[in-house]
Amino acid sequence: MMKTCLTIAKSNTQTFFILGLLLIIFYGCSRQLKENLNVSGTSSGTGLPGPVATLATTADVLTLDATTGRLKKGGADYYGAGVNYYDAFYRVIINASHSDTSYKKGIRQLEARGIPFIRFSVLGYYPDDLNYYKNSEADYFLKLDSFVKFAGDHNVGLIPCFFWNHSTISDFVGEKVKAWAHLEEAGNKTNAFITTYIQKMVTRYGNNKTIWAWEFGNETNIKTDPAGMSFQQQKWLYPITSATGQGGIPATRSWDDTLHTTQLNAAYNKFQGLVRFFENQLGLPNRALFSGNTLSTWGAYSRYYGIWGADTKSALETMMLWQNGNLGTITIHPYLNNEGAASYNTSIGNIITGAKAKADAFNRALFIGEFGVQESYTGNKLQKFAEYLNAIRGSSVQLSALWVFDPLGGATGYMQDWAVTPSYRSYQLDSLEALNNYYRSLPH
Repeated sequence: MMKTCLTIAKSNTQTFFILGLLLIIFYGCSRQLKENLNVSGTSSGTGLPGPVATLATTADVLTLDATTGRLKKGGADYYGAGVNYYDAFYRVIINASHSDTSYKKGIRQLEARGIPFIRFSVLGYYPDDLNYYKNSEADYFLKLDSFVKFAGDHNVGLIPCFFWNHSTISDFVGEKVKAWAHLEEAGNKTNAFITTYIQKMVTRYGNNKTIWAWEFGNETNIKTDPAGMSFQQQKWLYPITSATGQGGIPATRSWDDTLHTTQLNAAYNKFQGLVRFFENQLGLPNRALFSGNTLSTWGAYSRYYGIWGADTKSALETMMLWQNGNLGTITIHPYLNNEGAASYNTSIGNIITGAKAKADAFNRALFIGEFGVQESYTGNKLQKFAEYLNAIRGSSVQLSALWVFDPLGGATGYMQDWAVTPSYRSYQLDSLEALNNYYRSLPH
C-alpha cells in the first residue's frame, strides 16, 4: 500500500509539474503574442517602444468577398482612388542617416485632398537597400512605425508593396532569380528571407487599421515566359543588370534568372499562404492581397506555351487572369503605350472596361494599381486623363491608384515626366479629389 501511495504521489507530482510547466509556456507565448501585436505598446522582437495596437477589424481594412469578388470595408462595397507614393518610405531607407521625414508634407497634402490611401515600396529596390533592414532591423521598424502612425493620424491608408523588385531578394541572399521557383526546397535562402519578413510585417502591423491590404511586388509578370528569345533580343524581359555592380545588382544574368508564369504563380501562392497563416494564427483580419502586376505583355499567352508570337486582346486578358495566382484579385497597370499597340490595339478606356469585365466573369476584384498621363504626352492631357477616370468610374472599378505622387525631386527629379504634386500637374489631383467625393456620396 505504501509503495502504491508513493507511486501515486510521485505520479501526481510529475503531473502537476508538467501542468505547471505548460501554463508557464502558455503564459509566455500569450505575452509574446501580445508583444508581436503591439497590444502592450512594445515592438515585435525588439523590446523597443512601438505603436499601440489599433485593434484592426474587418470594418477598417480591405477584405475580399471570395464569392462575389467584391472589395469590402466596414461590411460594404468599398470604392476609392488613391495614389502611388512610391518613395514615401524608400526615401527613409536611402537617406544616409535614415532620418528623412519629408513624406509628412506629402501625406498632409493628401489628407487635405481626401485621398484615401497610398501604395508604396516598403523594403527597397536595389539589393544594397536591404542592408538597412538586415543590419539595423530595430531602427528600420521604428522608422516604419513612425511612418505608419503618421499616415494613420492623417487618415491615409497604406498598401505596402513588399518585394517591389523581385530579383532584389534573390540577389541579396546570393541566389539566382529561379530560386523563386523552388521555395519549398530545403536550404532555399530566398524562401527563408521572405518567410521571415512576411511574418514580421504581418505580426507587427496586422492589428493596425492603417494597413489596408498587402501587395507582393511590382510588375513581376513582365519578366516571365522568355520563350523564343535571347537576352540581347529581349533584354527588357529580364531582371535588371549592372555592368558595374551598382546597388549590388549582378553584372550578368542567365536563364536561371527567368521565371515561367506557373513558377511566378507558385511564388504568389506562397505569399498568400504565409500571410494567411500568420493572420489566422493571430486572429487577424484577412486583408485583400494583390500581385502588383501590370498588363500582360506582348505575346504573353503564346510565350506561356513556349511560342513566340502576337496574341489577341482576349488571349492577353486570359493571361491577366492566369498571372495573378490564387490571390482572388487581378492587378493591372494600364498605360497609354498599350493603346493601339500590337498587344491590345484599342483605347485605354476599352482596355480598362475589358479588364473589368474579365475580372467580373471570374469573380475577381480588379485593382488598377497604376495609371496616369505623362507630361510628354503630345495629345490633350486633360481629355486623356478624363478618359481614364470615366472608364474607372463607368465600369465600377473599386480600387485605383495614380502614378506617381510627390517623387523625390518632383518636377525636376528622375520621375519628372510622371510627377504629380499640388503645384505641378495638379489637375490630376483635382480629378482624383472629385472622384473620391463622388464615391463618398454613394449609399453605403
